[in-house]
Amino acid sequence: MDGAVPPPEDAGQMQIRTAAPGDLDALAALEAACFPSAEAADRETLAGRLAAYPQHFWLLFDGARLVSFVDGMMTDQRDLTDVLYENASLHDENGAWQMIFGVNTHPDYRRRGCAGIQCAGEKRRTAPAAGKIR
Repeated sequence: MDGAVPPPEDAGQMQIRTAAPGDLDALAALEAACFPSAEAADRETLAGRLAAYPQHFWLLFDGARLVSFVDGMMTDQRDLTDVLYENASLHDENGAWQMIFGVNTHPDYRRRGCAGIQCAGEKRRTAPAAGKIR
């Protein structure tokens, strides 16, 4: 065995999409499952980020279940600093840098390549905007 986690018996079709306001509860639940409470973004913080840049949340679903998401803002600031985590209004859609705030994968789905699937899917989706995701 190569260490890969087999899919759950009820695994559905894997799909990637960007976020919508109705995803907030699932995002908050997954964030809480992935990080200690002192590090996890709370529901209010996620709501602010979701309102500011929903197109920069990449969600991976197994059937109807949210199993992983990657999120972060665009900015001209080269380095990721705490102020970016704290202030969603600093998002600049035309920024030179795509920051990654979190790669959240449900514990049952870890070590199965979920984050790689999401990043590869987003690179294909944004290919005409070359250079935006590095």
